[in-house]
Amino acid sequence: MTKEELLTFLESHRSKLKYHTVYLNRKALEQFALGYFLDSKSNKFLVYEVSERQSLIEIASFINEEEAIEKVYEIVKFRCRM
Repeated sequence: MTKEELLTFLESHRSKLKYHTVYLNRKALEQFALGYFLDSKSNKFLVYEVSERQSLIEIASFINEEEAIEKVYEIVKFRCRM
């Protein structure tokens, strides 16, 4: 899956996202954020989720951006029951 395909999916299912916000290739520390970003220390793409108490939870890390996008897609589908 490409970033554009994920963006299209998110746009078409915007109403089901409810209170989740998805960030692509950007780190955000707001409640219920999901996404991935390139970690400069490890030079890997980290997939993360932010809890309601605004703590960052690292879910997975990938060398390839496409794998990180696919993982974000899986998480969004699970969390938003799509």
